[in-house]
Amino acid sequence: MARYREVERKFDADPGTPLPDLSGVGDVVTVTDPVQTHLEATYFDTADLRLAAHRITLRRRTGGEDEGWHLKVPAGGDERTEVRLPLGEATHAVPEALVREVRAVVRDRELVPVAIVRTTRLERHLLDAEGHDLAVVADDTVHAERLGDGSVELSTWREVEVELVEGDQELFDAVTARLEPAGMTRSATASKLQRVLGERAQRQADRELPRFVARACRRVDRLARAVDEAATPADRDHRLHEVRKAAKRARHAAESVAPVCGRPAVRLAKRMQALQDVLGEHQDSVVARQVLREIGVAAHQAGENAFTFGLLYGLERSRGEAAQRAYPPALRAASKKSVRRWMR
Repeated sequence: MARYREVERKFDADPGTPLPDLSGVGDVVTVTDPVQTHLEATYFDTADLRLAAHRITLRRRTGGEDEGWHLKVPAGGDERTEVRLPLGEATHAVPEALVREVRAVVRDRELVPVAIVRTTRLERHLLDAEGHDLAVVADDTVHAERLGDGSVELSTWREVEVELVEGDQELFDAVTARLEPAGMTRSATASKLQRVLGERAQRQADRELPRFVARACRRVDRLARAVDEAATPADRDHRLHEVRKAAKRARHAAESVAPVCGRPAVRLAKRMQALQDVLGEHQDSVVARQVLREIGVAAHQAGENAFTFGLLYGLERSRGEAAQRAYPPALRAASKKSVRRWMR
């Protein structure tokens, strides 16, 4: 199983709109002749489109140099993380390795085909003066079938994809500036599947994503309540550490839905980050005190002066106490109704 970083932008284009000449854009010196390929992809999701709600795509695609199973997960902006596996023999059973990657989202729901997308692609490479591959421009004519409830809905469109290879953000923006005046507009969807599923996927995203984050927040709340039930200081330290890990997961959940849910998700992520940071300071202090205690005892037993270790231990204890004082206000800030209202 291989992982890749994909940086890509999509543009909508009318069938008769010519692709502008991209030579001279940034460091581009040569645009290669187009190479045509035929791609066919079957997309998988749960019946209630849990992956689509999270802007995650899972497909089995034939054709092209990278045919196989592809899992794409948003990583912010134009970037996605892509996980690839070879085709294998199974056509309608998702490889277990990829199922594990999305288990937290789909839970125990079955992954089934939800769309079939057939693409005729004209691919050009943008090269610099030394022949380095800066970016790939794919001019796609797409024929898609949306599956569901025993029915099939068909759609056709044209789109242009620009994917960075060795190029940088400056090249990305320069290519965009050349395409848009030529009549090509930034696509409102990040994947072909989103376009196929349309409003159905958006409705599911609007409903499911806040629930996903709310579950992570409820775990923080549950573990935070358990802190007050600690029987010993060591038990309290352990329970605070569990709250820290839950806050980290809640932050990641909020960050993952921010492209869809917007500023409320960003605001919650920042509050969970602050809570995580406070409890991280506390946990670092706990670990440091354990180490200093062990070193100090060993030094004393060896007849050495352990005074310095005692001083350091005291400083770490003060650090831990300061973190514990900062913990309640950080927890309250992350738990405010005004911060979480959007999840209801």
